[in-house]
Amino acid sequence: QYGSATLCDITVLQALSKRIHYGKFVAESKFRSHTAEYTKLIEARDADGIMELLTNAAVEAKLLRRVHAKASAYGQDIE
Repeated sequence: QYGSATLCDITVLQALSKRIHYGKFVAESKFRSHTAEYTKLIEARDADGIMELLTNAAVEAKLLRRVHAKASAYGQDIE
């Protein structure tokens, strides 16, 4: 009876793991392309500055619109 739920849980955990690892590689690539700026922020312990440098506002806004559209579609009551 719990087999289906377990398979779904595994699928979700694998997707999260993949997303986390992709994020790690993207962050490393961004660090390598702007090493001096990141090093300065790291030494200053400026977490907000690091996040600002990591985040592409246009991509973030596009992603949030896409997630909102999907949540609206999947969150409907279907009778």
